[in-house]
Amino acid sequence: MATGEENPDFITLPPGLADSATFRLPAPRPEKARPRDDIVFIPTTPPMPAAAAPVVDPPSAQPVAAEPVAPKHSAPGWRLEVPGSGSIVVDSSVFVGRNPVAAPGFADGAVLAVVDPDKSLSKTHALFEADGADLWVTDLHSTNGIVVTLRDGSETLLEAGVRTAVPDGASVSLGSLAITVTRS
Repeated sequence: MATGEENPDFITLPPGLADSATFRLPAPRPEKARPRDDIVFIPTTPPMPAAAAPVVDPPSAQPVAAEPVAPKHSAPGWRLEVPGSGSIVVDSSVFVGRNPVAAPGFADGAVLAVVDPDKSLSKTHALFEADGADLWVTDLHSTNGIVVTLRDGSETLLEAGVRTAVPDGASVSLGSLAITVTRS
């Protein structure tokens, strides 16, 4: 091995830095094979074949009077008209974004992933919540914010983390995506 004195072009390390002093783990010791007590075999019997269903005579050809059925009226709901995704019903809570994730505590929360070629949406941008007769939106600390535009043209920039009521017919802009809110 050549030293700096023998070869003037060779660079040597200062004294004490000869080894990199990298911590190396000791080689793992081979473990002895142990019997596994977490595997349990339970003998089972094959299921019994089901009995054949009884043969029933075909119904008579006499018409049966239908009972009148009252139409079911569901409570009015909220819809989000999302460009490229159609109409989305908001029953409880919906997280909207490029790749949204429902937050803990929202077991019934749905997620709506929106294609955003402009890259103006955050991963989980907003939370829409239907609460009785009201619809609420919350900016989940998104990068480009949320603007609510009313039918009269007035605009409100939402404060991040603050739940805000959205009236029927308003437009909610998440970045460059405009979602129309309607009550049905």
